[in-house]
Formats: sequence, C-alpha cells, structure tokens
Amino acid sequence: SCTLGELLAQKPEKQRGHPMTFVYQREKSSDEEAWLREIQERYALVGHRIAVDDILMTDVWEGAGYWDEPNIEIFSFSIFRAYVEAVRSTGATAVLNGSGGEAVVTSERSVPVHLADLLASLRLPSFFDQLLAWRRGLHVPLLNLLIQAVVLPFLSNRYSLLESKPYEVPEWISPEFSARMEFQRRATGCWGDLKCRSRDRQRRLERLYRVSGFLTRGYLEQAALIRYPFLHQPLVEFALRVPHEYKADPIESRKLLRHGMADVLPEGLRRRLRQPTGNSPLYYALERQWSSFEPALRDPILADLGIIDRSGFEKAMKLARIGHSTNTVIMLSTLALEIWARRIFGVETGKARIA
Repeated sequence: SCTLGELLAQKPEKQRGHPMTFVYQREKSSDEEAWLREIQERYALVGHRIAVDDILMTDVWEGAGYWDEPNIEIFSFSIFRAYVEAVRSTGATAVLNGSGGEAVVTSERSVPVHLADLLASLRLPSFFDQLLAWRRGLHVPLLNLLIQAVVLPFLSNRYSLLESKPYEVPEWISPEFSARMEFQRRATGCWGDLKCRSRDRQRRLERLYRVSGFLTRGYLEQAALIRYPFLHQPLVEFALRVPHEYKADPIESRKLLRHGMADVLPEGLRRRLRQPTGNSPLYYALERQWSSFEPALRDPILADLGIIDRSGFEKAMKLARIGHSTNTVIMLSTLALEIWARRIFGVETGKARIA
C-alpha cells in the first residue's frame, strides 16, 4: 500500500488506490487498524476495512461451490464476498495481494543453512563470524547449531532437513491411507526436481514452489484480477541473488524488507516487532459455527473412504473448539475436504446421508 501510495503521488491524475485490511473487535493482537489509519493519513488513500469477527467461517457450504478442488479458503468465503463488494463499490479492476512475501524477502529466523554453504566454499572468516552471531541470536548450544545448520545440510539438501520441526502425520489420518499415499515421503521431499549445490538456494526455491498452495483461488478470482507484487519475476531473481546474511538475521526479522523500505513505510510500522496472530479468531469462529460443522463430524464421508479416523478427527475438532490445536491448518484442510466432498456427492449439511 505504501509503495502504491508513492507511485500514485507521482501521477496524481491516475486513479487512487484503496488499501484493505481486516479489523477485529475481540482479538486486538490480530488487529491492524492503527497501521491502516497511519498509511491513509500519510498517502491520502481511501482505506477499507473488513470486520472479520462475525463473518469468518460463515456460509462455508455455499462457498464450497465456488472452488473446483478442496481448498481451506472456503472458510474465508464471506471475507472474499466482502472484498468483492468493496471492489465493486470503488470500480477497481485489480487486487494486489501480498502472498509470497515471506518466501521472497526471507522473513524467518530459522535454521541458518547458509552456514553450510559458507563452509563448503571455504569462506572460513565469514563462516565463524556468522556461526557465533547465530548462536548468540538463537540462544542454542553451539553443537546443536552445527548439527542442524551444517552437518545435516551437508548430508542432504532435501527440504525436510531444513525445517526446525519434522513433519508428523496427524493422528486422525488413517495410518493405512497415509502409508498408501506415502504422506511422509511426499511431505519431506522436494516439490520440484531440484538439487542445487547451495543448500540455502535449495530452501529458497522450495519455499517459492510452496507459495502456489497459498494463492487466492475461487470466488474472489472471479470478480477481479489478482496480482502478486512480491512474485514479480525480477524481484524474485534479485532476492535469490542477495547473500543470505543480508536477508536474514538472528535478531532482526525481515531484514531486507525493513532496510529496503526506509522512507517508504511509516517508521513505526517499519520497525514493529509484533506480528498479528490468527488462531484466536479461528477458534472463536469455530465455536460460533459449530452447529454447522457438527453433522459432518458425526458422519464424515472421509471416514467411509478410509481417509480419516472418525473418532480421532472429532476429538481433534472438539479440542480446537476450546482453543487447543497442534495442527490447526491441517485440521481445517481436512474439514475443508469433507465439506467439499459433501458438495461433490450432493450431501447437504444436517441431512441424513445415503450410503
């Protein structure tokens, strides 16, 4: 929004931009109202707000009809509908979406596998300086850091070794189905047939491949052109060429973005440390919409197909209902698949199912 404001200021005859953000009345840690207000005042943009509290996870059974494959975004159907109303009210023809930014500008402070690249290229002074800096920043024993960031990446540059937490198949997934579909192997393997000599480059490319699963599909896509500025090819190529130490830091998150947006972002926004959280609104919405999902939990089609364990999934959902979930995204993805399957088989919520 700020970059767009800068560009529009140079061409005042052009149509104005309209920044959009979510606002929360109950979960203030997720609310970004203050930042939107500051951007509006700085760039004289007309801001739009979508109040999420009461519409998240509503009308999902209707929303499932707008996706041609199962997608977790059906839980945001009502939010997309609010987007469409705002787009039409302004006469806008395109929506700029920030998806992919995390993968491109390198936001995380996770395992610094670029240390393996520094050692492999015999850049020893840089290797030792970076090793000590990351040990202090991450507050981990030196031996642990050496194993995670150097030894394991040397043994394999596969994506699974670059994550701090290994993938685990959720307990509600049928073990037989998981084994037959090779979930463990597929989750830990590369999405592309890539074997870069650089361990850090391998991870960057893997993260970029996975962005495709988070792009907006379905309802909103039918109403406006969706564009992803962070995925502009020259920007992606530039970010891949930038050495890791200029992108990620053990202390400062989003290092490249913070430094690159000086004098563009309001200073308080550029230097903020707290990021919005999303689970509390999800838990609240799940509790509020429980009666809509309950029929699918009592008699899930996925259980008949041998994909999930009926009692295990119901238990996981009930725990999430009270705010306790260890696999929220995968759990909601499973529920989205159940709802989508019911649409495909013509089984409406709340009605008896024909076997």
